Amino acid sequence: MRKLLYLGAILITLTACNNESATPICGDIEGEGSSWVQTQIEDLQQTGDQYSYIVQAEYNGELVYSVQGCNPAALYALLYFRCNGEQISNAELDEFTNQQIIWRPEGSRCRL
Repeated sequence: MRKLLYLGAILITLTACNNESATPICGDIEGEGSSWVQTQIEDLQQTGDQYSYIVQAEYNGELVYSVQGCNPAALYALLYFRCNGEQISNAELDEFTNQQIIWRPEGSRCRL
């Protein structure tokens, strides 16, 4: 019985840890080889930041992105960016819809 429980836990873990997102990000949409989002992911991986994650949202019909965090010792500004890295200003928070986490580091400290 224990072996079945371990096998079940392993299978759930393997299926839940699929890093290949079905959610398109900037480069996939615009045919670019690199994007602001990919640069942010690479920077966060290099620094080993376990408290940050990237959220995708819709804003006026386009996909936009935000680097957010959960570090209890930090203050965060909620900023959203277009694929080219241009910051969106003068927008209300409720204008960003369909928000979803598209990336977080392996071993993330955030309970999302």
